[in-house]
Amino acid sequence: MKIRELTLIVMFSALWVTLELSLGHIIGRISIGPISFHGVINRMVGWALMTVLAEQVSGFGKITLMTMFVSIITRVQRVSTLEGLIVALGYILAGFIFDILVNIKRNRGLHYYNIIGIITGFIAIIPYWISRIYILGFVGFVLSFPVYAYSAIKGLSFSVIGVNVGITLNQILVKYKFK
Repeated sequence: MKIRELTLIVMFSALWVTLELSLGHIIGRISIGPISFHGVINRMVGWALMTVLAEQVSGFGKITLMTMFVSIITRVQRVSTLEGLIVALGYILAGFIFDILVNIKRNRGLHYYNIIGIITGFIAIIPYWISRIYILGFVGFVLSFPVYAYSAIKGLSFSVIGVNVGITLNQILVKYKFK
């Protein structure tokens, strides 16, 4: 791993953690009608930074490493450490799959990144859903599913928005010959 790549991973991890810990609690409390902004910072910033990192470095493992750092640092701050670790596992899996998908294809465009955002946005939810099925039972989970479905749609939407922010940032970086 090159020094530049390691530096970007550390800088992006620090930025993601800082924004999540400083703005996550503030933005997460905002609601417009039934729409809550809980998790928005993590999804938008995280997926934007994963997208930028994917275009700025090469090779497998960099995105996974960043999501591992960030997930463990930000999720253990939760009231329930176990729930935080389950959510962290979702973000780590999402980063791992993001890493795999961006390294499969060299010519990645907007549509490919949006597909990656949808897939990884959904993957991030799976460990949490499994824990809810275990705690509530299958019937309890099915009865509560509208709440979980709404949360999933919101998470997917903000993941895709984050990917598009990352694509825009990469276009700016290319314009100024950052890479």
